[in-house]
Amino acid sequence: MVSRGGSYAYLSSSIVKEVAMFDGGDVSCFVPEIVEIALRKKIEEGGNNMMDVLKLLEEIEDILENSSTMPFSSKVVIDVDEIYSIISEIRLKLPTEIEQAKWIKDERQRILAEAQKEADTLLDEVEFRIEELIEQDEITKEANRRAEEIITKAQNNAKEIRLGTLEYADNILQETQENLKKYS
Repeated sequence: MVSRGGSYAYLSSSIVKEVAMFDGGDVSCFVPEIVEIALRKKIEEGGNNMMDVLKLLEEIEDILENSSTMPFSSKVVIDVDEIYSIISEIRLKLPTEIEQAKWIKDERQRILAEAQKEADTLLDEVEFRIEELIEQDEITKEANRRAEEIITKAQNNAKEIRLGTLEYADNILQETQENLKKYS
C-alpha cells in the first residue's frame, strides 16, 4: 500500500516483492541497491526449484526415449530405482513451487484488497471534501444574499433620509417665506 506522510510516499515491502517477481521488474527506484541485489538473489533461488523440476522431467523423458524396447511391443525396459529417485526429487521440489504460487496468489488478493480499501478511503475523502466545498459555497451564497439585503436596506434608508431632508428643507423654506410675507 502506498501511504502518504507529508511530502513522502511509503511503499510496502510486499508490493516491492510482487513487482520484482514479475519478469524481472525494476524496483531500483523503491529500494537501496543492496536490498535489490538480495531480493534478486532470493527470487533466483526460488526460481531454480522450478527449473530443477523441469530438468528432472526432461531427464525422465530422456530415460524413456533412450531405454531399450521389448521386441514386438511398445514397452521399454527402464531402471525403476532411477525413475523413483527422480520422482522423489520432484516431490521434494514441488512443495516449494506450490507454496510460492500460493504466496503469490495470496499476495495478489491482499494487494487487491488493500487497493480497494485505499480507493474506498480516497472516495470517502473526496466526498467529504465535496461536501465541505458545497457547504462553503452555500455559506458564500448566503453571505452574498445577506450583503445584498444590507445594501438594499442602506440604499432605502439613504433615500428616505434624503427625502426627509428635502421635505424638512422645503418646510423650513415655506415657513421662512410665510414669515417673510408676514413681516413684509
